[in-house]
Amino acid sequence: MKLAVVGSGPTALLAAHHFYQLGAHVVLFSTSNLVEKFQSQKDLFDIANFLHTQSVVKEAKVLRIHKRFLSNSEEIEGRSRFLDLFRVVFSKNPKESILKQVEENPEVFKKLGNEVLESLHHPIESYEDFDLVIEATGGKSRPSFMGPGGVPAINELNIFKDSPIFYGRVDSKEISPFKKIAVVGSGVGFTNFLNILKLKLIEDKTAVGIIISDEDLINLKNPILNELIHEIENEFQSLLKEHQEKVFNWRELDDHVKAKIPFPPEPQKRLTLFSGYEVSNVDKLLDQKEMFLTIESPEFRNHTLVRNDLKTLACDSAFVFKSKYHKSELSHDLRSNEIGYYNIKPLKSEEIIKEILECEKIVMNLFSREVQ
Repeated sequence: MKLAVVGSGPTALLAAHHFYQLGAHVVLFSTSNLVEKFQSQKDLFDIANFLHTQSVVKEAKVLRIHKRFLSNSEEIEGRSRFLDLFRVVFSKNPKESILKQVEENPEVFKKLGNEVLESLHHPIESYEDFDLVIEATGGKSRPSFMGPGGVPAINELNIFKDSPIFYGRVDSKEISPFKKIAVVGSGVGFTNFLNILKLKLIEDKTAVGIIISDEDLINLKNPILNELIHEIENEFQSLLKEHQEKVFNWRELDDHVKAKIPFPPEPQKRLTLFSGYEVSNVDKLLDQKEMFLTIESPEFRNHTLVRNDLKTLACDSAFVFKSKYHKSELSHDLRSNEIGYYNIKPLKSEEIIKEILECEKIVMNLFSREVQ
């Protein structure tokens, strides 16, 4: 297994070390000298020094990452796109190595002349091919939109800049003013956001949540989601019991009193799941604060409760987590869910190892089954 790790921070360093220890052939692309960078942090310095002595680190600037042959839209009949390698294109300033060669062979370089020598100082593009790529640069990410596969839904590009639509964001402050909260997708950041949504629904009994995903949310095996579903269901059953008592008491009233008191309204469950659905359209009327999401389900998804369905849902905010992996400018030629490419955002120190272990689990699962 040949793995490229791209980045110059602790996340990239620890990821490269972790997979090197597992026996992978690792190349860590860094734009800086990591031994010098982490000399004041002993643990990271020791790792950087070790990887340097093992010739794992390549000081170079990665320019782009793409499939060796496959275009973004291309498929291999009967085979996985994983069959094709990833090409990491990078540039390296040759000045240092050239000066060393000049010192070793002065007579040869003297014959070349100054003009030729100067031309050799310009960076040139090189490449290396890999089975897997982990990007941990913290570079600017492109948002994955609400539509199928992370493409924009109809009208989304027209309204998202002036609407409360948040892409991959999990800040608790951003959710506080909203009452009808739509969550679109179950990719990167989804679990962290569920904790915030859960707290919001507990503290604000007037708030409701809507979760829309192409995946099977019930069988997603997400403990935070399962806990949230359980709590909302218990709350709903309690409200139903109260409602039945109110209905019974209302029916016991005299007819002239009933005429003045409305029939007790039925309670509504404050969390609704739409498994197997895609957002196809986003609308916002000028005279209303709410947005309207049109969602559709295909005929071929078995986990969709109602196939070939179409609904319009009202919400006052939308938090989008469609991307399975963080996608940066370096990898915009890859698919958002490209098998074998993983983007790990810079994290707090205590979260880095957890994210790397999650990545390891995905990688090992990939190699433990036959990928044709």
